[in-house]
Amino acid sequence: LRIMGRLTDGMTVGAIAAINRVLQYVANTKTLCLTVPLDNDIPDGTWKYYSDSDFAGNKELHNHLRAQCCSMAFHRGVPVFWRAGVSKSCFATADIGEAHVDRSSGAAEVYGAGEATNNLLPLKYVATELGIPVPLPMVLRLDASTAVAFMNGTVRRSKLAHIDNNQEWVTLMRDKGLFRGEWIKGRENLADVGTKLQGSQLF
Repeated sequence: LRIMGRLTDGMTVGAIAAINRVLQYVANTKTLCLTVPLDNDIPDGTWKYYSDSDFAGNKELHNHLRAQCCSMAFHRGVPVFWRAGVSKSCFATADIGEAHVDRSSGAAEVYGAGEATNNLLPLKYVATELGIPVPLPMVLRLDASTAVAFMNGTVRRSKLAHIDNNQEWVTLMRDKGLFRGEWIKGRENLADVGTKLQGSQLF
C-alpha cells in the first residue's frame, strides 16, 4: 500500500513519506486495534467503570509507599480509558497537597475511587459531545467494601476520620446524581491490572 503520483501545490516529499508511513502502519497492524463489531448486541451508551488501589505495594524509594491507583472505563465492552499511578488530587487533607502513604488499605481504596471520579468526569464530557449517551449515576465498580461505604455514605462509624470530608473530591464522589459505588469480587475488577504485578493464571 503506497501513495504514488506527482507532488501537488503545498505537498513536500516529506509529507508524502509521512502519509505512506501511516498507511503502511495501518495496513500492517490492522488486527491490533480496539473495535466494536457493527452487530455488537450491547446497546450504545452501555458503560462500565472500574477503580482499584494497592496498599504500599510499590517499595521503590522514590515512591515513599504511596498507593498505586488505576481507573478504567469500558464502552460497549471495549476499553476506552485507563490511567494508573499515584493520586494527583485525593489526599487526607488539602494541607498535604500530594499523594501520601496511609494507615489502611481502605483509605488507599478511597483515594483511588476519588481519583477515578476525577478521571471519569472529563470522559463523560467528551462522550456527550460525540453524541454518546452517558447514563447517570456512573456506577464505579470497586473490590473494597470500605471504599463503597465511604463513597455511598452508608457507614455509621468510620475509621477514616482523618480524611477531611469537606474536600471537593470527597463531595464529588459522594454526589449521588453523578456517582454510585458498587462492590465486586477482586477477580472481576479489571482495574486490578494497573495496580500490581499480575499472574498469568488470572489474565
